[in-house]
Amino acid sequence: MSNTQNTLSQTPVSAGIARNAEVFEGLYESLYCAVTQRQTDTEAYEEWCDRVALIKDEDFRTAFFLVFSKDDAADEALCLRKMRMLLGSVQRAGIFRAGNAGDTILYDGEAAEYFGCLKSPDESGRVTVVKAAWLFGDKVVERGAVRGAGVTIAEEGLL
Repeated sequence: MSNTQNTLSQTPVSAGIARNAEVFEGLYESLYCAVTQRQTDTEAYEEWCDRVALIKDEDFRTAFFLVFSKDDAADEALCLRKMRMLLGSVQRAGIFRAGNAGDTILYDGEAAEYFGCLKSPDESGRVTVVKAAWLFGDKVVERGAVRGAGVTIAEEGLL
């Protein structure tokens, strides 16, 4: 899809997310996991609302709060629906995941831009994705994490 087509298909909320993509660093993967794992933890959703409230872009704030509210968190089923809608808005903004937990990849220059390495790559340069990265075009808006392939989280001392 071309950038022009992507812009034409954006809603006011997704366009606002695109304009302010960096503001939501640290929340993309949390939102994705809450939606895909049907978690009832609303912390990431509530943080999205808090961060939008601080954005100076009044058109975006107005459009966002016509659809989303921290009050949605009081009803778990409603909040899960709203989180799905918000994730859809993120995707319409052109922000996408790179890598899935458990994937083994070559830790080259491009991967180093997308992922922080928790443990050195093995001799072949391979690493395992621990946390996905989030990209907006060729820009990283949320770095992911990788560890040396074959190294367990317990061995790294992360537990």
